[in-house]
Amino acid sequence: MIAYLLDIKDQQLESLDDPASMKRYVYLAANTRSGETQVEANELLACLWRAVIQLPAEQRDSFALGFEDQAGQDLFTLLLTADVVSWDELARGMGRPVEEIVRLRRRMPMESASVADELRASRENVYKWRFRAIRRLEIALRAEKIIP
Repeated sequence: MIAYLLDIKDQQLESLDDPASMKRYVYLAANTRSGETQVEANELLACLWRAVIQLPAEQRDSFALGFEDQAGQDLFTLLLTADVVSWDELARGMGRPVEEIVRLRRRMPMESASVADELRASRENVYKWRFRAIRRLEIALRAEKIIP
């Protein structure tokens, strides 16, 4: 989502024989940045989180549970790794107990069908909620001058 909003393109990665090595390489490449870029990314994540927790619950959940960055990382992992939130803050923001956040994080990022099952909703509703969430997040990030 962040890369889409900022129109960031990745360079092509060379294929490696071991899929596990490839995943580690992609994660390392995506997270190896200069200090300034890392600070900017963390600020963007913090702004995104503030906007996410302002969304209606269905939109927030459908966006957060299905979020995946270009390195395959889910939203909760990104927020926790960047020290944007603690486990307690994440649980409060998502309106769920910490234990449930831990359970959900193990399953993330989820496909739309899994999000629908988790939210006890139809896939069509999940698509609708995610679409509306992305539109509202774009507006919020533009208002904070995070994206043009």
